[in-house]
Amino acid sequence: MKEENVNNRKYLVSAVPFKNTDGNISVIEVISDITEKSQLEEELEKTKELAIMGEAVSHVAHDIRNPLSSIKVGAELLEESTNLNEDEATYIKWITGGVVSLEGLVNEVLDFSRSRKLIWTRINLINLINETVSETAEMARKKTSGIKIEKELHEETIECWMDVVRFKSVLENLLANAVQAIEESGVIKVVCSLTNGGDTIMVKIVDDGQGIPEKDLEKIFEPFFTTKAKGTGLGMSIIKKFVEMHGGKVSVKSRLGEGTEVTIAVPMRRDRPSPS
Repeated sequence: MKEENVNNRKYLVSAVPFKNTDGNISVIEVISDITEKSQLEEELEKTKELAIMGEAVSHVAHDIRNPLSSIKVGAELLEESTNLNEDEATYIKWITGGVVSLEGLVNEVLDFSRSRKLIWTRINLINLINETVSETAEMARKKTSGIKIEKELHEETIECWMDVVRFKSVLENLLANAVQAIEESGVIKVVCSLTNGGDTIMVKIVDDGQGIPEKDLEKIFEPFFTTKAKGTGLGMSIIKKFVEMHGGKVSVKSRLGEGTEVTIAVPMRRDRPSPS
């Protein structure tokens, strides 16, 4: 038996010899498509690896939190002192800024590693999108006045059940990525509609920024993979995790120098989901 890859499909090829009525030996070749089976096995192995890594980083993150809090409190107390010279005040600001950055990293690591249940809340998704876009627009203005955020909302209201904190985190992270992808000026478009006969919520965030190299596209959901000078590489992993916790899928299309399109599709939940 041997495995063969043809046109992105995986096949298992085996040969079974048998004796004909005339005494000659013939061979029956059996070809089985094992693409889905292989993909499931790879996903299972990856899930096991992520679970082990998630548990490890969670312990590390918790161990870091306590000394970070002590450093932060100490720096804040020193900052309140009136006897500091200019250099000392600058050094303390550096310490405080470093602690804030590390706290952000710890929170991202914990978001990635936690498996807490969703807290279902009935929301109007359109309101949540409008709120998040307004907040992002303010952040974008601080970077450059050349970024425009456009909305294409096909529904006036979408009343559904979601974990509002986690889903807002998904929107915030994707919009922040879009802002970072645009250097001076560009357009970010947020599209929301109901598809599949109203049973699926689709949200698209499209930017005309730098785009993602083709070689990096298949890696963007891997934990700690990043091409940014600053970043943990957990953002897209957390987005994927939160979307999948809602029973949805996230996909990315991008071309270097042309921009990126991220599509989220989640089930439309009109009734409160049963506790799992």
